[in-house]
Amino acid sequence: MARPELPIGTWGNIRTQKLGANRFRARARFRDYDGKTRDIEATGTTGPAAARALKVKLRDRTTPNDDEITRETRVSTLADLWIEEITTEERIAPQTIQRYETSTRNAILPALGNLRIREASVGRLDRFLRDTAKDRPSAAKGAKVVLSQMFALAVRDPHQPGTRHRPAPQTPPRCRRPH
Repeated sequence: MARPELPIGTWGNIRTQKLGANRFRARARFRDYDGKTRDIEATGTTGPAAARALKVKLRDRTTPNDDEITRETRVSTLADLWIEEITTEERIAPQTIQRYETSTRNAILPALGNLRIREASVGRLDRFLRDTAKDRPSAAKGAKVVLSQMFALAVRDPHQPGTRHRPAPQTPPRCRRPH
């Protein structure tokens, strides 16, 4: 009878092996977010140090699936996913989407695009908005709207730890009846 598969995002027993003087390797099988089981390893100066390094590596492992949002996702990738989502929803006017894309391309990505989500702290984002508002207040206002919606998407993503009870996406606004 075959061994049962590991649940996604978990690992099996950690095995350590001595490689030489003051050199140990820890290994474990990890069921990745794409469903594949992979061997992951880390090294350290002692067996327990190698095991700790491996646990950190497993805990912080990024998903190979590009459409999942994690702490390691870059702001530029989050922006692409968000624009894709609002475009496919068809509840926002095309002109508004174009304005959001312009704000993203001209203000947000040059300043924040290479940051990972975990690096985009409230203080860093506030500083960016203040600096942008000094020269271009309307650009800062647009960037604030875009950043708010982008990070709302990141919070709603079910693959983010601790986000199960975050707000669901807003319902589409009601259309006004012509008078």
